[in-house]
Amino acid sequence: DMSDFELIISDNASTDNTYEICQNYANNDKRIKLYRSDTNIGALGNFDRVAQLAQGQFFMWACHDDLWEPTFISKCLNAIQDTKAVLAYPQTLAFWSDGQNRKILHNKIGSTIDIQSPSKRLARVYKGSDLWALFFGLMRTSVAKKLLPMPRVHSNDSAFVALLAIEGGFVYVPEILFKYRDKQQSYQRYNSKQWLGEQEIQKQKKYRSFWPTAIYICKRIWKTDISMSEKFKATAETIRWCITEQETIKPQTRQKIKKIAKHVLNHNNNNKNKDNQ
Repeated sequence: DMSDFELIISDNASTDNTYEICQNYANNDKRIKLYRSDTNIGALGNFDRVAQLAQGQFFMWACHDDLWEPTFISKCLNAIQDTKAVLAYPQTLAFWSDGQNRKILHNKIGSTIDIQSPSKRLARVYKGSDLWALFFGLMRTSVAKKLLPMPRVHSNDSAFVALLAIEGGFVYVPEILFKYRDKQQSYQRYNSKQWLGEQEIQKQKKYRSFWPTAIYICKRIWKTDISMSEKFKATAETIRWCITEQETIKPQTRQKIKKIAKHVLNHNNNNKNKDNQ
């Protein structure tokens, strides 16, 4: 129901007639901008590329197999444009590739635009077990570009959403406007060149563990311009999330993470005491 948009199609070195099909559409609609890679840059590289090419004030990623209600853009745009929020996201319906409904993702996050503290916003976002679904919301283009490249770690979409929470608040549209097509055995994609790209396939081990994801988020947090106290708190929340939400962490790694979390929290408490003095 909204016609003022730019549709960026990035053909990632396809070997069939995908490009020709898209070209036919682009020839008949000036809103469609078509680009093509000569070599396979991987899905993550392609995510980076379309975001960098975007010219509008707001941006959203759109995968080829998901579905959107006709009001997706207009309702998300209406929710975000007169606020300082960095992301607007709707309720999501996840379903299997055979078309059967799987579940409605009842997100526990809600809106966070009234939370001023970056670490508290992050803590709220971490409470959402399906926070990866927020990755497909409508975000401010300038913020999306600031956070690129896409994290080259396991659960990269969740990592990106976590970094968005540091940047600003989210607004929630409580309607099913997005339908995510879930793929059985989706983790197999991390072992393929189609997902990682030719240059990253040799580094695929870090895509199998969640611990590198937490490390990545923490490193990015420490490069932001938030206060030192907020950095410590956000780091602690990230480590806590890594412990409580991921059942695949090995026992010895879990103990290591707990020690680091304890050290970070103690250090933060010491800083608080110094500030009070």
